[in-house]
Amino acid sequence: MKLDRVDMTIEVCQEHLNSTSSYGSEIEKFLTQQLLVIICAEIEKAIEAMIIARARDRCSDDFQTFIQSCLNATFRSVGSSEIAGLLKRFGTARKQRFLELVDERAKNAYDSIVVNRHNTAHGSGSNLTFQEAVASYRAGLSVIESLSTALQE
Repeated sequence: MKLDRVDMTIEVCQEHLNSTSSYGSEIEKFLTQQLLVIICAEIEKAIEAMIIARARDRCSDDFQTFIQSCLNATFRSVGSSEIAGLLKRFGTARKQRFLELVDERAKNAYDSIVVNRHNTAHGSGSNLTFQEAVASYRAGLSVIESLSTALQE
């Protein structure tokens, strides 16, 4: 899976941090926090797009509209446990398949992104460096791929 906006942000920020020798500075903290927000926003969009695409393949227009409205009303966080909960709404088999597919280390990396984004949004900030955030993002992409697989089976 590829999230173009995230990849572009990483590239631009890394270029800046390298060219200004800003690793370890307040600038790195700010760029890391912004990256966390962008990662979570793009993941949320990707998850919603996967579910809408699945509905488009299987459902009539009125059911697609219903699924979209339910998704907007119920899906508030992109954490791995919330993804599992969302999949459970499609049946316990999909949730179980997702949990079987998800690697524990990837899940922990992924959830680290979500928790640190939450901490950033609610005032306590992130404890990740830029490089740690990038590594967690890359490792955590398999969580989204596991969701995609669980939805398609």
